[in-house]
Amino acid sequence: MKNRLFTSLLALGLLACAVQERETVGEVELIDKAQFGEVISGDVLLVDVRTRPEYEKGFIEGAVNIDFKKSDFEKRMGHFDRE
Repeated sequence: MKNRLFTSLLALGLLACAVQERETVGEVELIDKAQFGEVISGDVLLVDVRTRPEYEKGFIEGAVNIDFKKSDFEKRMGHFDRE
């Protein structure tokens, strides 16, 4: 569960990178910055799982930072409504 969640969050983070064209890699659809902005403009929760120093170097406005390396990671992630 923890690995699947981390992989999902990592994939979401990677989608925010500067991808020039829309393409599909396996079951993951790569999107560009504008498309990512559209996807997260709705009712979504964006969780940034980087360490605090990494997060402070730059983040997406409205993102919640929960450090994946901290011992309370699973507990903090469990508080969110997954619906």
